[in-house]
Amino acid sequence: MSPADLKNGRTNRESNRRTLIQSGAAERLALSPWQKWTSCAAIAAPILFFVVFTVDGLLRPGYSAIRDPVSNLGVGIRPWLLNGPMIGLGVLLVVCALSFVRGPWRATLGPAWSWICGALLCAPGVGYAVAAVYPLSSPIHWEIGAPLVFIGSFVAFLTVA
Repeated sequence: MSPADLKNGRTNRESNRRTLIQSGAAERLALSPWQKWTSCAAIAAPILFFVVFTVDGLLRPGYSAIRDPVSNLGVGIRPWLLNGPMIGLGVLLVVCALSFVRGPWRATLGPAWSWICGALLCAPGVGYAVAAVYPLSSPIHWEIGAPLVFIGSFVAFLTVA
């Protein structure tokens, strides 16, 4: 920051913003409306899923959030109350991951890393959808769905971050 900036009371943030605007980088880093909507959906979907399975767990007799896995709510009475939002969560996470591939950071990461990060971010979404389609008693639920959600989330966010 220059002495003139200090004298005028400008902060680093204002100087950096002005530099970004002058260089044209702000336009290159701007998200499209589609990317903004998919980002909002990726934030809202897990919150909605959490609210739905919490309410369903409170209404289900004999269910304990401490003792039982959430997947227990996907069988028995009202399985659609968990499985529907879980499929929605999976689809929205996949859409957000595909939006990530086309994002402004593609220029920084390069096309190959952009696709690798997008594929890794798709894994938990696919895992949620698989876990919802195949019930708790199915081996596919535990052999494909659960690893994609648990391991896929860890690897994806560790790599992308």
